[in-house]
Amino acid sequence: MRPDDTWGNQSVSSMNTVAICAIQQNESPYLLEWIAFHLNAGVDHIRVYDNDSSDMSLVILNAIAAKYPISVVAHPTVRGVSPQLSAYRDGIDWLRGRTEFVAFIDLDEFLFGEQSRPLREILHAVDNDVAAIGINQRIFGSNAETEFHPELVTARFTHRAPIDAPGNQFFKSIARVRQIREPNIHNVVLATGLYVFSDGSALGTSMDHPGRATRIVRGQIVLHHYLTKSRAEFETKRLRGGAAASTAETRKGRHTAEGFDWINLDANSESDMTLWSVADRTRAKMREILGAVGANLPREAIELYQPLV
Repeated sequence: MRPDDTWGNQSVSSMNTVAICAIQQNESPYLLEWIAFHLNAGVDHIRVYDNDSSDMSLVILNAIAAKYPISVVAHPTVRGVSPQLSAYRDGIDWLRGRTEFVAFIDLDEFLFGEQSRPLREILHAVDNDVAAIGINQRIFGSNAETEFHPELVTARFTHRAPIDAPGNQFFKSIARVRQIREPNIHNVVLATGLYVFSDGSALGTSMDHPGRATRIVRGQIVLHHYLTKSRAEFETKRLRGGAAASTAETRKGRHTAEGFDWINLDANSESDMTLWSVADRTRAKMREILGAVGANLPREAIELYQPLV
């Protein structure tokens, strides 16, 4: 489905403040929470590219898109082309003129404003000369979990690396759609305008990776990255591979079997209950969505989500 004049049941006659653009594959256990959370967080629209899913993801997404401001695009892999970057390019083209800002994040990342301030409110107040904002990630660990169990990601995993851990130098970006020249996974290339952290200070990047900032900043916008989840879930992610690379062989090499232990050396160091504290609000939004679209979901999807809400 490639929406044109509407976003689900939402008119696009007026400019929205912020959209998310993301690509996913076989993320059905996590989709409902991720969507509900970001709608609660003040996102106006979510555009999701489905990359060759073999589970219920596409059915679930299309059902939600019929009632909520979600657009869904089937985005099969083309050899020699990065699924993620090609999705981002298409998303920029489609969102231009429809939304002011777009955030590029993954399905294991949760973006929100400090003290639950709506993202649209924060971004509406950004100076006009700012074209892009980089948000340092906060990497969360496994909480010593070995297997998946049906509970919210944001409630299951409540320990993370220290704020100043080197891995948190990596950032994701929110940018003004009209000023993006080219997207990357972590950063964007701008045609004009300033690139800043969410506290307004200038963002500098390291020489070795354009998505690694030279420092870690606490600002008005926060990004939680649930990089491993449990050991079993990490192994599923590892075998699936990432969506950034242009060949299946390269995609499979994104994570190693040893990566789980390496990441979790410090990713369980500190307790962080920020999103656990809003879990009831997330569940309420999930129940609302299920009530609105449940008739169009397969029984297996209802059974998957009922223990979460």
